[in-house]
Amino acid sequence: MFKRERKEKKIIKKMRNDRERTLFAVLKKGELLQYANKRFQNDKEIVFEAVKEDGLALEFASKHLRDDKDIVMRAVKSNGYALEYASDRLKDNRKVVKTAIKDNGLSIMFASKRLKNDKQIAMLAVAKHKGAYRIIGKQVQKDADIVLQLVDKNFAFDDLKKKARKKLANDKDFMSKAVEINPYLLMYASDKIKSDKDIVLKSVEGDGLCFGFADKSLKKDKDFVLECALKDSRVLATLYDDDLYGITKREMEKMGVSFRKYSNEEIEREM
Repeated sequence: MFKRERKEKKIIKKMRNDRERTLFAVLKKGELLQYANKRFQNDKEIVFEAVKEDGLALEFASKHLRDDKDIVMRAVKSNGYALEYASDRLKDNRKVVKTAIKDNGLSIMFASKRLKNDKQIAMLAVAKHKGAYRIIGKQVQKDADIVLQLVDKNFAFDDLKKKARKKLANDKDFMSKAVEINPYLLMYASDKIKSDKDIVLKSVEGDGLCFGFADKSLKKDKDFVLECALKDSRVLATLYDDDLYGITKREMEKMGVSFRKYSNEEIEREM
């Protein structure tokens, strides 16, 4: 390690006023641009080769070249985080920001406020890295299409911002698509959505125990309960054992619904 450091110091010393040596150095290690003469930090060929080798070397380029689209595009292509060192003008350039996001979705944190709130840009970022949801603009954090990209078997509404939770919990189209991916999301739905037969049925198709999140009015609807039980007999395990809201065992058998009593431990384990 010490030998390498001594070697780098010799290279740095020799490259300060020598263009060819500076170019050779950054071709091998882009970050050495920080030790270059300011004249060479403003040399487009040298800087281009430096950011090609290490995008983050853009930090050491001149202010003029950090506003050069060719240089910045090459830098963010190498490392999306290089967007941090781009000029404000290029942080607001769609092509530059998209290129940065393709390398790393989290690089959207360095984009302009306008582009952080651009739906297309935000969707690209979240698709690349789900953690980008926390740093996209507030306007698009409530967008159903963007949030759907987050939904998987482990997704919970707690991952969303408060205003987004409130809006989407009452969005029928969003919840209909969401419960198909993760049926347990029915628990976060508004009362209006929990009383929607189509959505509850989709949730039950994913897991019968999710019927426990349905509105009470649906649990008292004998025909609907049986319809759901045909999808998954565990629906009946979510009802009170004393009368199952008037559904008899004979009715269950007639409908072809198999029923057995589940213990609380079994229900908790399966949920």
